[in-house]
Amino acid sequence: KRSISLLGCEAVKALETSNEKGLCGSKFAANIVTRGISYESLAVGDRLRIGEAVLEIGQVGKECWAACEIEDRSLCPLKKACAFAVAERTGIIRVGDTIEVSGDDDA
Repeated sequence: KRSISLLGCEAVKALETSNEKGLCGSKFAANIVTRGISYESLAVGDRLRIGEAVLEIGQVGKECWAACEIEDRSLCPLKKACAFAVAERTGIIRVGDTIEVSGDDDA
């Protein structure tokens, strides 16, 4: 359920501008960077329609690595601003495509 990683561009900016020591943003590579998605409102089973593809959310947020150096791990944007998914329907996704979110019983 984790073959595709999604990350909000807002979290990317937070990682780039943070003075917090130990942030591991360089260890996390997103397959798809989004804008304006509320990852905290997503749930396992929700579907994202992006271009021709439909992705099913398998995990919301990211667990910290055991070697994480941040004292206050709640400061890490990766805990809340990312998700992992699998392709329910494959297809072409282009930069600028709209992302439609539907619950697991709406698709």
